[in-house]
Amino acid sequence: MMRDELSRDARAVYDRCMRIVHVARVVVPERRRDDWTREWSGELWYRALLLDRSRGSDRHAVRRLVVRTMGVFPHALWTLTDEMRIDPMLQDLKYAIRGIVKRPAFAALVVATLALGIGANTAMFSIVHSVLLRPLPYERPDALVYMYGGFKQNSQAMVSPPDYLDYRDRNSVFSSLAGRTVYGTAIITGSDEPERVQSSIATANFFSTLGVKPYRGRVFLPEEERGDHAVAILSYGLWQRRYAGDARIIGTTIPIDGRPHTVIGIMPPVLDRTMDVQIWRPIPFGLDEMSVRRFHFLRLVGRLKPGVTIAQAQRHMDAIARDLAAQYPENESWHLNLVPYRDVVIGGVGPVLLVLLGAVGVVLLIACGNVASLLLARASARSGEMAVRTALGAGRSRLVRQLLTESLLLGVTAGIAGLVLGHYLLVAVRAVGAGMLPRLAEVEIDGTVLAFTFGVSLLTSLVFGAAPALHAARSDVAAMMKSLGKASTTRSAVSTRDVLVVVQVALSFVLLIGAGLLVRSLWRLQDVQTGFDPSRLVAASVSLPQTKYKTRDAEVRFWDQVFERVRAIPGVESVAATTLFPLRGGGDTYFYIEGQPPATDADR
Repeated sequence: MMRDELSRDARAVYDRCMRIVHVARVVVPERRRDDWTREWSGELWYRALLLDRSRGSDRHAVRRLVVRTMGVFPHALWTLTDEMRIDPMLQDLKYAIRGIVKRPAFAALVVATLALGIGANTAMFSIVHSVLLRPLPYERPDALVYMYGGFKQNSQAMVSPPDYLDYRDRNSVFSSLAGRTVYGTAIITGSDEPERVQSSIATANFFSTLGVKPYRGRVFLPEEERGDHAVAILSYGLWQRRYAGDARIIGTTIPIDGRPHTVIGIMPPVLDRTMDVQIWRPIPFGLDEMSVRRFHFLRLVGRLKPGVTIAQAQRHMDAIARDLAAQYPENESWHLNLVPYRDVVIGGVGPVLLVLLGAVGVVLLIACGNVASLLLARASARSGEMAVRTALGAGRSRLVRQLLTESLLLGVTAGIAGLVLGHYLLVAVRAVGAGMLPRLAEVEIDGTVLAFTFGVSLLTSLVFGAAPALHAARSDVAAMMKSLGKASTTRSAVSTRDVLVVVQVALSFVLLIGAGLLVRSLWRLQDVQTGFDPSRLVAASVSLPQTKYKTRDAEVRFWDQVFERVRAIPGVESVAATTLFPLRGGGDTYFYIEGQPPATDADR
């Protein structure tokens, strides 16, 4: 009616401004939208009336009115933020807390169901993040390349010291090329009980190639690898455990394999998390056996020069290998393989970890489906409550917000419980997974894992809270009023629950089939014929210090005494010794066929 009081030009300006208002009103909360629109309609009518009385043909006045009308957008946003102010949120939160306290059994069931899924995902993501996603703790780890040799029949052979020296001196693609032994033990004696620890010999530039600096002391000097120098570097863990972190250990001597060694350095803790080595000693290139090209026992690691790719380095090293094969008959079928150092550290566990992460993700989806069904049933039972709140003026947006607040509270509580559960799951993994997972010492709950857990908690809150919230938004007010005082279940709620059940059953079948395949594989592995019966076998490892058992006769006398004493033990039928346990791995096994000549390098 107010519009009819305006002239045609003023009505045109008024209609243009009202179109802007109708665009902005979408942002305004539903319960305040009509009042807000009427307020702006009256304001614009008054401005258009003034413009009409002043014979509003002034284009500047019309432009000023249109510009003034653009203020509806910040005003609409202010109305939205005012609607979302902290007081209503606190009111929803208090009401949600009262609901949990009133129904503790229901809340405990929801939190426990979600905590199991969130805890499993937190623990699994921690492992995946530490093992697969986090870069190696070295300087520019992407530039590190792992190298191993190969013959025709053996593609995982090690490198001999003479070949290493030739590769190091002749290559032009690596800024540094180092080597070390992979397997080895050493016996530490002294004031404490004797202890056997993992040991490795390495070239002088090994630590600088990785980009690792000593925690205390120094690393090996180049002249220490050309002789037989009795110096050693301790790992940080061994230093803390056996020597109580005493800095005075630097420069002192400790007996290693019966020979005094001078401690020259302590490695940083970062090396303990990636290598299971407690004692490092320099490689003795001066010994006679170090000049034998058939003596393969080194694994090489190199740092690529800037701009050099692994493919380019592979072609360059292949050319050097061909030159060595032409020069030395022992290298006739020899070749060198280059792979990223990260792939060697991780090994083949990457696909397995990703599959397990997907499996625990499916478990979380099933848990969300179960909780959504529970909340949907509870929402149907609360239809009378929703009817009363609607009758008192609560809009659909307010009901949806209340239900989502309750879901968010349950989700955050489940996230905290899942974080605690994930921590203890990681403790269990560290206890049983030693030697099975690489970089296990690096697995921890850090800021990234906390952010992941927080995000999963919010996401699951939205997932399992969406069904009851949408059900409340779609419910008809009259239907809710009819259901006042009695429980009812709408057709939409039943359909939603049916869909949830179908999805849960489908996901459960996926997990069940995967678990069945895993059990079948384990069962078949148990039936593999190894060629011997291991049921009554007992194994033990023994290391002899070379300083005491220098000759072969001394070793033979030692083993004769061991055999004699072990045979005297009641219940022992026989005893034997070997340098490598069957099916254990960890080294090359050589054998000769009776009646056939020994194999040459060309046959390997």
